[in-house]
Amino acid sequence: MLLALVAVFGLSAATLPYSIDASVGKKHGRWVAPGVRLRMYRLDAPNKVRVLTIDATAKPTVDAVLASNVLPGREQVSSMAGRTHAIAAINGDYSRPSGRPVFTFARDGRLDQTTQLYGRNFAIDQSETSVFMAHPKTRLWIWVKASDGGGASYEIDRMNERSVPGQATSQIRAFTSVGAGEERPPHGGCYVRLRAKQAPRAASPTRAPRRGGTPIAVAGIEQRHVVEKQQCRYQRVPPNGGITLYSPRDGSHADTLRSMSVGSSVVFGWSLGWPDVFDSVGGNPTLIENGAVQKQSIYGSDSFVSGRHPRTAVAYNDRSNKLFLVTVDGRQPNYSRGMTLAGLTHFLRSRLGATDALNLDGGGSTTMVVNGTIRGRPSDGSERLVSSALVVLNGDDPGEHLGAGTSQSEQLFAPLPLPSIPAEDSSYAAMVQDPASVGGLSEWLEHQGHDLPRFLERTADDFRATQGPTTD
Repeated sequence: MLLALVAVFGLSAATLPYSIDASVGKKHGRWVAPGVRLRMYRLDAPNKVRVLTIDATAKPTVDAVLASNVLPGREQVSSMAGRTHAIAAINGDYSRPSGRPVFTFARDGRLDQTTQLYGRNFAIDQSETSVFMAHPKTRLWIWVKASDGGGASYEIDRMNERSVPGQATSQIRAFTSVGAGEERPPHGGCYVRLRAKQAPRAASPTRAPRRGGTPIAVAGIEQRHVVEKQQCRYQRVPPNGGITLYSPRDGSHADTLRSMSVGSSVVFGWSLGWPDVFDSVGGNPTLIENGAVQKQSIYGSDSFVSGRHPRTAVAYNDRSNKLFLVTVDGRQPNYSRGMTLAGLTHFLRSRLGATDALNLDGGGSTTMVVNGTIRGRPSDGSERLVSSALVVLNGDDPGEHLGAGTSQSEQLFAPLPLPSIPAEDSSYAAMVQDPASVGGLSEWLEHQGHDLPRFLERTADDFRATQGPTTD
C-alpha cells in the first residue's frame, strides 16, 4: 500500500448520489475490491461509523492526493477520487486559509511542503509492511558532486515555506512549481534551478549532511538533478517544473549556490525519519501510538476534543496488518450524533483492534466516497472543498513508476485548473467556525501551549469570535 496520483479529470461531486448504506451490516460488510471491505457500524447514541478495511496482502494502494495538484488548492473528495480512478477515498489534512494542507505533505517521492508547526503525519512504506503515525523528523538536503568525484552535503531548511523570522540569512530554501500560487522565491538573492534526471528512489543511508560534526544514518528519498540555471541578482528564478534553491545574497550559504555551475550534478533528498516513505499526509492529534492510548490528546474541555462531532481517522492493526480508513457521521441527532475523540479512540481500539491511529480533519469536512458514491451524510449538507485526500487504488501506484521528465510524469504532477467556486461557497469560513476542523484544532493547540504559526493564531482568534453557547 502506498500513495499516488493520476492527473486526469474526474466527475463533479455535486451530482453524486448519497447513501446511508442501509444494506451494509456491521458484521459482514461488503467487498469493494480485492482486499478492500466496507462496513458500517450502527451504534447507540445513535452513531453511524463507516470503516474501509484494507488488507495489504491483496496489494491495494493507499495514495495521498493534493487538491488541484497545487499549493494552494481546494477540491472535493469525490473529485479527487474520480480523477485518480480511486475505488474509495476519505478527506485528509486540515486546511490553511488559502486551502493548502496544514502539515507536511509528500506524494510519490516528491516533498510538496514542510510546515512551521510541530505536527503529526501518516505514512506507509513502499514495501507495504510498515505504517507510521507520529511526529515526523523532517530533513532536507542537497549533495553537490565535486570535480574530483567527491562531494559535499548542505542542509535545506524549508520547502515551499516562508523563512523563520530572523533566520532568513542562515537558510537555504527550496521552491517547486506546486507552490507557485502562494510561495515563490523572493526577489534579490542567489538562485539555483535544478532539473530532475531520475525518478525519486528510496535510499538508506542517504547523503544527508552531518549534524554537529557527527555522521548520522538517515533513511529517506533521493533524486538526481542537474543544475539548469545559476544566478545572483535581483530577478528571481522560478522553478519552471524543477526545484529552485534560494539564499539571500548576503546569506551564509550564498557562496554555496554561487559555486554550483550549470550542468553539474546535484542530489536532492528528504526524509521524515521513516524508511522507504514516498507519501505522507498530516493530521492531529495522534489517538493511539504503538498500542498506547494518547490520553493527553483525547481528554479535555475543548469542544475539539470533548464535543460530539463528525470525525475522520486513519488507523492500523499491526497484528493483522490491516489499515482502516474511518468516518463518523455527526450533528444529525436522529441519524448520527458524532463522537468525542475519546469515543472515537475507544471504537478504534475495541472494535478494530487498532494499535495506531491518527485523527484527520473532521466536522463538515468528514467525507467518504466509495465507487463514486458519497457514503453517509456530510454535516454541511454537501461536500466541502478540502486540502487533500487519502484514496485507495485497485492496484499499483502509477506515480512511483514513472521516469523523471517523461510526458506522463509531467501530466501526473501538473497543476490542475482550480475548480469553479460559487460566490456563496464558504468552505474555509465553515472550517474556521467548526470545532472539529481547523478552527477547533487551532484553539486546542493554543491551549496545549504550542507556538503556532501566524495563520493558525489568526484562525484560533477567528474561531473564538464565532463561537456562541454550545450544546452537546
